[in-house]
Amino acid sequence: MKIAICDDELICIERLQKLIQAYFKTDPGAVECFTFTDPQELLASDFSKYDILFLDVDMGEKNGIEVAQAIRKKNNTLVLIYVSSFVEYAPRGYEVQAFRYLLKQDLETTLKDCLEAAL
Repeated sequence: MKIAICDDELICIERLQKLIQAYFKTDPGAVECFTFTDPQELLASDFSKYDILFLDVDMGEKNGIEVAQAIRKKNNTLVLIYVSSFVEYAPRGYEVQAFRYLLKQDLETTLKDCLEAAL
């Protein structure tokens, strides 16, 4: 399983990555995480190799909705999961076929079910 995480806050990336690795603790080789603090770097990468993308919505100049729109033009099968501190952006996730919208403050309780459903 190849998972990409894009968030402009490194501390949020590290937290999410630890939670993902804890989920796969019985088979640590089953997951490989790729992290991006700059959405432009994610867009320049070969995102066709990722199975799941965890994407922040609010990242300064380029928001997660715009990033997802660019990705969807090239990859419509990627499982897109938004991770944000702002619930008000959730409805916009439907525009880009987001699989889930998770709040950062609830990750410890919502990530496990989300990953199980995505897998």
